[in-house]
Amino acid sequence: MKKSTLQLPDLMLEPDGVACLDFRIGIDDLPDAHPIHPARLVDASPLIEKLWRVALADAESNIVRENGLEYFGAGKNFGKIVYTRDISYSGVLGLNWLYPEVMRESLEHTRDVRLTCAWRVPPAYHIPELDAPWQVENLTDPEFLETYHTNNFLRRTDDVVWLWAAEDLIGLDATRHDWQWIHEIGVHCFETLYAPLFDPSDGLYRGQASFIDIHFGHKKSA
Repeated sequence: MKKSTLQLPDLMLEPDGVACLDFRIGIDDLPDAHPIHPARLVDASPLIEKLWRVALADAESNIVRENGLEYFGAGKNFGKIVYTRDISYSGVLGLNWLYPEVMRESLEHTRDVRLTCAWRVPPAYHIPELDAPWQVENLTDPEFLETYHTNNFLRRTDDVVWLWAAEDLIGLDATRHDWQWIHEIGVHCFETLYAPLFDPSDGLYRGQASFIDIHFGHKKSA
């Protein structure tokens, strides 16, 4: 069998831009961002230094401030909407270190939102065969999102990923109180949310693979 190869055009990183065949992004094509976070790169090329500032400013543009709270939302165009897995992965990939206080409040907020929603679902997501404390609400998906500012639990059964982000965050500067919070909220989530997904035949919890959305009948989600 002939081995297939993927041919990629040459990508060249230059001090003031990135070039690929006849396409080029120069440093002047990037916004001149001025993030609040003071961390700056040392001995970096002008391009990388500017990209760093753009990345920090982009993260900060997703911070939602309301009712005394400060947390990472789903994006600057999404209002109060939060997605636990997006926040969690972003935390592990760097925001825990860069914005620990905002991340802590973000994780706490997602727990409040998720536990408020609990097993509330639109009619299309009600699965009678699954023994769960269902609360069916006569809402469409967009209406549910507008009401609760996140998707219903059947759209987010990888919710447990918040524990990874919390452990990574707390591990940076742990206190007894912090570990107690993770333990108490973690136990509550397993008892309230995850227990119906437990399969005693193999000791595993059933749910979606993280960052792979549910496949819908009318479209496929990546």
